[in-house]
Amino acid sequence: MLIIAPVFFGGLGVTWVYKADIFTFLLAPAGGALSPFGGLPVYTTPTGMMGATFGLAWKGGAVLAFPVLIASTLTLIRPLTGSYFRFIVLFIAATGLSFLSGAAFAYYVMLPAAMRFLLSFGDGIAVPLIDISEYMALFTSLVFWTGVIFTVPPAMFGLTKGGLVTYSTFNSRTTHKLVFGFAMIFAAVLTPTTDLVTYGFMFVPMVALYEVGVFASWLAHPEEGNYLYLWSALRKYSALAEWQQQRQRDAGWYCPLVVGYVALLTFYWWKLLG
Repeated sequence: MLIIAPVFFGGLGVTWVYKADIFTFLLAPAGGALSPFGGLPVYTTPTGMMGATFGLAWKGGAVLAFPVLIASTLTLIRPLTGSYFRFIVLFIAATGLSFLSGAAFAYYVMLPAAMRFLLSFGDGIAVPLIDISEYMALFTSLVFWTGVIFTVPPAMFGLTKGGLVTYSTFNSRTTHKLVFGFAMIFAAVLTPTTDLVTYGFMFVPMVALYEVGVFASWLAHPEEGNYLYLWSALRKYSALAEWQQQRQRDAGWYCPLVVGYVALLTFYWWKLLG
């Protein structure tokens, strides 16, 4: 645990030294349309840029220190988990990959689309002059919370696999209604803007990923329920395949009889007509 603080401050220092390159990377989704001054954002107070840089440095330190914190915590709890330790490690790894996938989706898909719409909405009427603090607030909110939303499926799988919540509970009509209402409120709270496009970019993935989570919950214990009739269809297909195999086995017994009967009828009619 003592290594966390040095890693945090080391990450803070590295972020501070390479702040220009990091800001360039973070501003890329805006497509150089944040202001008429080379597309760069602006700051309207003497301490605006300094505050944005300090905020970036603290976030850089936290990003580097968080994996170390997770590894240290796993080391501490390993004697208490026994045979479940491997499942916990795989679950955390899957959750981390899901978070990174969500962050990448926000960076490469959501933010560019949202910025194109928002910054071109006033074409011919007004010119965008975006403060760097406002942009970073929007960037951090969308990237972080989209990453969190992408962890919903593995979380639902883990809860079902651990027996804490059943698939039928996740798939109930009441739960779907609650999730829909929660997504509407949560998306409104998380998006610092009032436009429906940015709101939709947060709301739609919430609902869609919950449905993915319902499927993941079903995969944990498919015998507990039916997901879009898939399980029943598979069972029916299995029964049909077994019936076809039985017919093939039976064919080995009655096919010679059928062939002999047809041959006998053919011979009889040949004699009768000849």
